[in-house]
Amino acid sequence: MTFSVHGEEFLLNGEPFRLLGGAIHYFRIPKEYWRDRLLKLKECGLNTVETYVPWNAHEPVEGTFCFDGMLDLGAFLDIAAELGLYAIVRPGPYICAEWEGGGLPAWLLTVPGMQIRCDNGPYLEKVQTFFEHLFPILIPRLCTNGGNILMLQVENEYGSYGNDKDYLRKLEKLYSDLGADCLLYRSDGDDPIMMHGAETGIYAADNFGSDPIGHKKKMEALGYSAPFFCGEYWCGWFDHWHETHHRRSAQNVADEVETFLQIGGHLNFYMFCGGTNFGFWNGANDLPGDYAPTTTGYDYDALLTEAGDRTEKYYRVREVLQKHFPVPELTATESKKQAYGRIPFCGTAELFAPEHLSEVQKDVYEQATPLTMEETGSYLGYTLYETDLSAPHGTTLVPEPIADRCSIYLDGKPLGVLEHGRVLHVPEIPAESEGRLSILCENTGRVNYGPRTLDSKGLRSVRAGQQFLFGWRTTALPMEDLSRLTFEPFHETDRPAFHRAVLSIDGEPADTFLSMRGFHKGFVTVNGINIGRYYTDAGPQYTLYVPAPFLRPGDNEIILFESERTDCASVEFVDAPDYGE
Repeated sequence: MTFSVHGEEFLLNGEPFRLLGGAIHYFRIPKEYWRDRLLKLKECGLNTVETYVPWNAHEPVEGTFCFDGMLDLGAFLDIAAELGLYAIVRPGPYICAEWEGGGLPAWLLTVPGMQIRCDNGPYLEKVQTFFEHLFPILIPRLCTNGGNILMLQVENEYGSYGNDKDYLRKLEKLYSDLGADCLLYRSDGDDPIMMHGAETGIYAADNFGSDPIGHKKKMEALGYSAPFFCGEYWCGWFDHWHETHHRRSAQNVADEVETFLQIGGHLNFYMFCGGTNFGFWNGANDLPGDYAPTTTGYDYDALLTEAGDRTEKYYRVREVLQKHFPVPELTATESKKQAYGRIPFCGTAELFAPEHLSEVQKDVYEQATPLTMEETGSYLGYTLYETDLSAPHGTTLVPEPIADRCSIYLDGKPLGVLEHGRVLHVPEIPAESEGRLSILCENTGRVNYGPRTLDSKGLRSVRAGQQFLFGWRTTALPMEDLSRLTFEPFHETDRPAFHRAVLSIDGEPADTFLSMRGFHKGFVTVNGINIGRYYTDAGPQYTLYVPAPFLRPGDNEIILFESERTDCASVEFVDAPDYGE
């Protein structure tokens, strides 16, 4: 099979081909639901699925690779092929995607001489090692080898970051050396500086969210006349904490799809189904100097909801496509949703209790100054910093940098909360105070876009006024395994604590949503699976999506970690998402 650019057209096996794609990130959707989401993409009238590849999820620790479960890219592509769908894969190594660090592993920050996204020897060496594990999955599935992958993207929106064309050419050569003989492409915004910074001669797609006619004229003016392909058509948008949930008119999107078709354009919906930033995988933006973490839900106001349900936008777009192309009948069904009701907590384990801290800690370091998260060898979750105050201070506490949320305690009593870019409660050390100073620092998401991509987390120093505090105990708390936790009877507390509840289900589980109303800041695990963070004090997300495959008949263990204070004795499962609208 061949896929190529010819004049103003894509050719598939020598025949004109209209590329109609939609983004589905396999790593944001339970594997059990991949077929459902892909079938709905096909039944909308689209012919191609597009996905990124998150390097940091596949190689979370240097030299340790994972391509199973929700990371089984090969299985995802094979299901798409079974359904008759083509594919576009974007291996990166940088992907943005509102994903932790833009997909770049945080352990890169510990490599001597490391400079990301440029012609840097240590960086390219690590990229090559990962690609040598990834490309054996991709190469047999290229269209040139009888598979369904039409194109591979090289890097991602590089023109909005840098201009190192030697780096881009070396990536293109690496793709080729590893067997990629299909069409390679890049995608950028059509700003002249961006387009020029990433120019190496390979096919260029344009990313935008509105006005296809205007963008087509821009591309033509820049000399990119054909074929006109919107590699990311932003049919919605993602949410940050402290924002309102993004909505975009279904009719507006449908009208623009009609315009795309009338001008002979090709498009890829970003997103078709957004899915969920399970665990601690959400990224953050920091432009210009305004740090804003992305929410757990990546609903994106896409054609399918976070839970995979068709939206009005889906049906309006399908109606437009039906006027121009044959569209399959609707056969896919929506998942069953269940409101399981309110479940009381049956246990509590306070983090600062030595017996419980030892049950969740990974590594402990004692030295004069605090260690960053990366220096502990733990890259996600939390880090606890402790020191003894043995002299009176009576002044403002200054942790630096605040990366990203610091909950501060003196002898276990709340002293203040600081967030990167946001002052919540400035901690003041009481005069004549002595005791144990504890700072619980949460990595709320590494920057995924812009000049501060892949930022370091944790603390490097702490001052009381002008005076640096020394003698620190740094404890890594990745929160990867909570199975060793033991619990006392439930009780309310104003300190960080884990709370346990048991959800009993008769029969087959259904999709559900965990309401976080009444809580403040933390995360939740269901049967040992981290379903993501909540930040009820900020919004706009007030529920966490719990897919049925994460549940089981009988008893299901729910563990909630509240980093601020607990004044709610139960959790409630509801049957619909809550965006505070």
